[in-house]
Amino acid sequence: MKVILWCNKKKYAKAVILLQWTALLCILLSFESGFTQNQGFPKRDYSEKDFPCLNDAVHTQLDFALGHWEILVNGLLVGHIALEKDARGCMIKEKFTVLNGYSGAGFDHYDFETNTWKRILVVSNGTVESFEGKLEGKKFIWMGKEVRVDGTVVLERVEMWREGSKVINHIFQSTNQGRTWKRTGAEIRIPKGSY
Repeated sequence: MKVILWCNKKKYAKAVILLQWTALLCILLSFESGFTQNQGFPKRDYSEKDFPCLNDAVHTQLDFALGHWEILVNGLLVGHIALEKDARGCMIKEKFTVLNGYSGAGFDHYDFETNTWKRILVVSNGTVESFEGKLEGKKFIWMGKEVRVDGTVVLERVEMWREGSKVINHIFQSTNQGRTWKRTGAEIRIPKGSY
């Protein structure tokens, strides 16, 4: 009798948890539908001041890299990458897939406190890359680090620039705190469908 009662209590507890999650989901869905329909929010006119990233010159510094690209290394197609603006021009979203099975995503934004661009990338092998960057002449230079799943930290410098319809991307790495750098990658990005 005690075993049956214990089993019934366990089933009852699972049913209560399931009911709680169902109720929470219903609340969230009703909030989402109300929010997207703009119910109860006052309507107002927006001006350019409300979205400064749309017209701010600093937010055009990476426009040369925007688009849908095919990635070539040594003339061979190795992957695809897409970069596009979001958040009314205040953020650049990046998503890439490599033909060897890796993929990743990240975003860039301008930090007004440090007057630098910030980038974070997460790769499907667990690697997380974080950078600060700025425009130097015609090249955009990213400096940062790659943290691998085993805890290894590799310093990285990425140089990007536009040549005609192509974007050139050179990657340099240092395993000795930046005393020496070795070029570990050279990509050419061409518009999607050009290969």
